[in-house]
Amino acid sequence: MKVYSLGFVSEEDLLIFKKIERIMNAMPDVDLGPDTDLVAKVGEKIPVSCHMIARGLSCNLGLEYKDGYFYDMGWNHSWLVTPVSEHIIDPYPWGALGGPLLIVNDRFNPSFRLYREEFLPYLNTDTFYSQVEIVSEAIKNTIQELKI
Repeated sequence: MKVYSLGFVSEEDLLIFKKIERIMNAMPDVDLGPDTDLVAKVGEKIPVSCHMIARGLSCNLGLEYKDGYFYDMGWNHSWLVTPVSEHIIDPYPWGALGGPLLIVNDRFNPSFRLYREEFLPYLNTDTFYSQVEIVSEAIKNTIQELKI
């Protein structure tokens, strides 16, 4: 069955989404080392975040990433924007098994309104950027292994 929203997605945007889908499904777990800053719990491994994934994919695929909130001011999040129609690609959706998701940029689409762009100043740390580099390298290696 052809999904209704597919009629709003350009071939170029769909190809980018499919590429991200392949990358995310093939990407190995990334070890960022033990937590020393209470991101999770001291001694546990630092979790890979949506912020790291969005930046890593942006770096490797030349896409724009956005920071902000999902649904409410309490749920910070990062996602990508497609080049043709500015659809949202959420490569690492909050609290979901599966993904990525492609959210159609349409004023009548309630899902699109769940993503609110806003500056997140606490992401601007040397530690965070070091972690982004590790995730970005894992994404680069995955792209090379997939030959895409």
